[in-house]
Amino acid sequence: MRLFALSETGHEITLDAYGPSECFGETALLDGNLRSTGAIALEKTVVYTLRRDDFVRCLERHPQVARRVMELFAHRLEHATAYAGHLAFMDVAGRVAALLLELAGRWGVDHGSIEIRLHLTQGEIASWVCASREMVNKSSTNTVNKG
Repeated sequence: MRLFALSETGHEITLDAYGPSECFGETALLDGNLRSTGAIALEKTVVYTLRRDDFVRCLERHPQVARRVMELFAHRLEHATAYAGHLAFMDVAGRVAALLLELAGRWGVDHGSIEIRLHLTQGEIASWVCASREMVNKSSTNTVNKG
């Protein structure tokens, strides 16, 4: 599942991707507000929904679940902070490299070399690193040619 946001002008930015057994949309469960984040399945997906009142009741009855939700928020905040840092302080090639390292850690399978088991187009990678597809292609080509 790829989560994204759209600007008022229709430009898309990828915020993150989630795999099997991962959740998203938890902020809306807590505050009851609608979100402007979209989600698109990257492969055949089954999505379960949870009603806010059921979720709040679960948190009240099971403090260990509330602690786990707080840990999830802390992790997501750390991820968002690192992501903002990459966007602010790295050039496109650096952002692509940082993204590939992150994806390798989360989605990689070691076969002697790392295969990232998340199929993204150059356009989707560009959306993730706030660049054009052409800039992602150019930075990837330059990185490969230098190596």
